[in-house]
Amino acid sequence: MGCIDCHTQAELHGPDHMAVRREFETRIHCQSCHGTPGQALQPSDIPIQVALSRVGGTADDRPAVSRSSDGTMVQYGKLDRKDHPLTEIAERVDPTAVKFNPRTQMGCGLHSGSAAFRAALLARFNAADPQQVDQLFPGMPKGSTLPSDLGDRDGRVECFACHNTWTVNCYGCHVERDDRVMARNQVTGAMQPGKISNYAMSVVADSLALGYNTRGRISPMVGTSIFFTHIGANGEKLVDAQPLRTTDGFSGDANEHNPVHHHTVRRQPRDCPGCHPRADGVPDDENALKRVIGFGTGQYVFLDGSGRRHLLDALVAIDFDGDGVVDDPETTPLGTPFFVAPLAASTHLSVTGGPGPGPLDLEAIKRLLGNFVVPQRPN
Repeated sequence: MGCIDCHTQAELHGPDHMAVRREFETRIHCQSCHGTPGQALQPSDIPIQVALSRVGGTADDRPAVSRSSDGTMVQYGKLDRKDHPLTEIAERVDPTAVKFNPRTQMGCGLHSGSAAFRAALLARFNAADPQQVDQLFPGMPKGSTLPSDLGDRDGRVECFACHNTWTVNCYGCHVERDDRVMARNQVTGAMQPGKISNYAMSVVADSLALGYNTRGRISPMVGTSIFFTHIGANGEKLVDAQPLRTTDGFSGDANEHNPVHHHTVRRQPRDCPGCHPRADGVPDDENALKRVIGFGTGQYVFLDGSGRRHLLDALVAIDFDGDGVVDDPETTPLGTPFFVAPLAASTHLSVTGGPGPGPLDLEAIKRLLGNFVVPQRPN
């Protein structure tokens, strides 16, 4: 696949104007072509046509997605100009369908299904023999239960939160201005004192943290932790490695974490124990779980110029024992949180008019840590 197999000319350049922020222009999502559990798609529902972004700009205005003669949904590749089979999620989660996949039912159904689908899934789950749920509903241990309010609302996890090969985070990015060195002003072109340089302390290739994105859905977050140093004309440090703050006063540990689609999508999703506690007796990877909820791990630490210690992967402060005091991420075991306070803000804006993107809240963290799972795939 190429970028233009999903993204359109209007997204890249705007329909008749340039949006203030690029997230306001995104039209295409995973659900646009694959649908969701409980919502089958027709080709006419899909907002992509070949002419909108085809290489060469021909007048061929056929839909990018259509049904073949045998009824299969296919996507027309804009680079190779061939039809490719397209997975329909509604077909994979339907127990009566030939292509039913019980793992897709649980992964996609629980996290991204419509309220109606989740209510039906809950009814099927409750009617099953508790000793067979691990076979009928992969990921769920024998004798387990699902939340009784599962069907009260749609699932809100982005598909790519699970279907990613890796996620990158940058912990401890530094920006330095040195007034002893002349540099070109990128706006005026004039030379002036103040060379800007930057470098990263820790770039981690698989460090998954979750939060809310611009659509109010749970998404991977990428760290933009930035410390700023300003060296004066005489070599004195006017600002010594201090964390930047957002306009609403957040600095946290210099973690302005933003939602991101890494575009590392793969067919096989992450396994359940990557984000939920295990129920099969195998010890949890507590650092991974702490990082997923934004509690921080103590693996990435930085002392700023004033000696303050920063946990670079901490997005929230949590009280786990209910004593009203924020717990230490490095020494506190996971449990049921009593309160959660955000440490980090996002520089992105909501596209729905609802709450802006940012770290997970108390409800989401309780659900994530309260759902015990077994691996969907044998080791």
